[in-house]
Amino acid sequence: MKTSTVCKLSALLVILTIGTLSPLQAQNPEALFQQGLIKEEGEGSLQEAIDIYIKVASDESVERPLQANALLHMGLCYEKLGRAEAQKTYRYIVNNYPDQPETVKVAREKLALLSQTEINETEKSGELSIRKVWEVPDYLFGEVSPDGKYISYGTWSTGDLAIYELANGKTRRLTNNDSSNRSQVYAEYSRWSPDGKQIVYTWRNGMEYELRTIGLDGSEPKVLYTNEEARYIAACDWSPDGKQILACMDYEDNKIQTAGLINVSDGSMQVLKTLEEGSGSGSGMVCFSKNGKSIIYDLQQESNTSMRDIYMLPLDGGAEIALVKHPANDLFLGLAPDGESILFSSDRDGS
Repeated sequence: MKTSTVCKLSALLVILTIGTLSPLQAQNPEALFQQGLIKEEGEGSLQEAIDIYIKVASDESVERPLQANALLHMGLCYEKLGRAEAQKTYRYIVNNYPDQPETVKVAREKLALLSQTEINETEKSGELSIRKVWEVPDYLFGEVSPDGKYISYGTWSTGDLAIYELANGKTRRLTNNDSSNRSQVYAEYSRWSPDGKQIVYTWRNGMEYELRTIGLDGSEPKVLYTNEEARYIAACDWSPDGKQILACMDYEDNKIQTAGLINVSDGSMQVLKTLEEGSGSGSGMVCFSKNGKSIIYDLQQESNTSMRDIYMLPLDGGAEIALVKHPANDLFLGLAPDGESILFSSDRDGS
């Protein structure tokens, strides 16, 4: 399995024409990765950082979590340089690292943003105007509030959930992480309630994960759901009426992912779909339909391929409906702004 992945990665790097690959040899891969971070974030030497990340990601002795993280940072560097290789790198992560849900989710969010940017550029006439609104200090495991005033995110420095106010650039921590081991206790992915008054987020405590909710009114966080058997829990979407949260959970055994509805009032869980090993969605984009009566997601076509199709599952117990079924690799990126159609990427030819 690892040999196959390395072969695919090598092919990707050839396509991207991003330099000569070389093994890590006696170097510590984690230390080399840290050197890449220094080049990227400390010195702004993006091409040098890319060269380092290539070495880490292409070495078959490196563990897959570190490989995926190196690829993600490679994509971030390409994106900052304005190069098309960013999308290719993010897409490679989505297709080949379904066992790394955290990294895959970031890659898919990046793909969605880049795809929307391309659409906007095509529709616009005249010169494109870009304005930087925030120099993000941490990974942006969050989203913009419904009113467009705030961005939720997790702070690696303290492990807290925080919000950034776009109008004045002020940051406010919503939680107070008093753990002495902040490398193992921290907030992760967050989603806003439809009315913008609450946020649901993943809280990691060592090897255990919880879904918590917190209000913007200064109230204490509330543990909404926990499952000791789950390897990871994340909130994917909030129902339009604000009464339910669509959550995804990964497991160590053969059930690699479960999608379910969590009742906001009492934390009860209703399992919607369990994906067996080899058929998972890779913890990619999963969301409610506009009317909240269905969920939409993509799945592997077969257990031995990375190609995906897009489906809709009615919440009233109806049969799964194929929205996009094609031999190509089709990735669900989200709903269109009007909620009446979906946005997806595809490697098919033609128009």
